[in-house]
Amino acid sequence: MKVALNGKLQRVTNVFGGNIRAVALYHGEKKLWPSDGNYAMGLRVELPKPGTLDYLYWLHVQRAMQGVDAGSANCYLRFTINNGTHYYINKSPDGSAPLRMEGEVIQLTSGVRTILADYIGSTLPFGALVPAHTSDNFTSPAQNVGFAHTLLEPWLPGTALTYTHWKGQKKVCSWASGNLVGLRTGRTYIAVPWHNHPGHWRGDSTHTHGEVAGLVPDYTAEPLRLSMEVGGSSGISACRLTYPAFWRIFNLKVKEVY
Repeated sequence: MKVALNGKLQRVTNVFGGNIRAVALYHGEKKLWPSDGNYAMGLRVELPKPGTLDYLYWLHVQRAMQGVDAGSANCYLRFTINNGTHYYINKSPDGSAPLRMEGEVIQLTSGVRTILADYIGSTLPFGALVPAHTSDNFTSPAQNVGFAHTLLEPWLPGTALTYTHWKGQKKVCSWASGNLVGLRTGRTYIAVPWHNHPGHWRGDSTHTHGEVAGLVPDYTAEPLRLSMEVGGSSGISACRLTYPAFWRIFNLKVKEVY
């Protein structure tokens, strides 16, 4: 069905009979509205911008949605419209058909194409559930040899560093220390204080350290440098970051419906 105003085609978003809103409009058995010409095929949303905490979380959401847990009961992304109806993105935990999202564009299916026409300029809540996850695991390449690695995963509040320090000989005092530093700002995110194994001892121990007190991270997701040093007949057998699980709501503005 086409409607024109002053010769210009208009999109029909609602049809009323008096005060009653119509679900559909027919002429005999022919459906006039809503028709394919009234359907929105997709929408474009405004993603979180660099320089905001939401941006760091959104980057972790995107990584999680590419992981093996995506679409499970504890790892999903969904948005809510139409009086509380949830639509999952890319993978769903309940068997429902998900909607595909690439960048800032969400491709709509026929079942949800007519309900977004009134949302241009408004915001939609996108809820993301992401489980705890870890960085790569790093080790000393040899006894008494430390390491330094650049991490591209974005920082998250509550991130912790855990390492296991082994000592191979008695009568030698072993030690380990390190830090996690922003490459662009030089800011220390996690400080690993000097740890010492006494001389008359052999074995390993595991230690966990959180972010430094009063940390204000870089919100543009700067790369981080993880450095560990060791000595005294010792080494690092495991070292990784653990990013916390989170549930977060992103209120994203609808820029376009097409």
